[in-house]
Amino acid sequence: MLSWVQLHLRAALQALRRLVRQPVGTVLSAMVVGIALSLPAAGYLLLDNVSTLARGVSGTPEISIFMRDAVDNAGVAAIERRLQADAQVASYRFVSRDEALRQLEQSGLGDVLGGLATNPLPDAFVVVPRGGEPELYAVLHERFGAWD
Repeated sequence: MLSWVQLHLRAALQALRRLVRQPVGTVLSAMVVGIALSLPAAGYLLLDNVSTLARGVSGTPEISIFMRDAVDNAGVAAIERRLQADAQVASYRFVSRDEALRQLEQSGLGDVLGGLATNPLPDAFVVVPRGGEPELYAVLHERFGAWD
């Protein structure tokens, strides 16, 4: 067992002497090993970031209807009834100003919004039209553009 340890120690010292005699080659070899080890980690990080970004992207076009600050619950209910009755609206959802603020904070802008005294975001409806034709969006813009 002792001779085995001595042989390994001798081999390690011999390898160290070779590395010291060729400093440029040693540094270049270390860089190659470092790059080879970092490439899989960089690839994983890139895939993780792209998948996170892709989760936040909606595949369907949407129209946002922003409300004025003066609109009360009755006004919101009236707009919701008009959206329900509209045949060209596939679906919609109401996003309150508090929910919009929470979503903005979760996206990483919480520290920017922390300096504001009040919530600057309006209540809104997110509307998904029935179809993707540009003419439909123009028609819906005309209908929704004048709402309070």
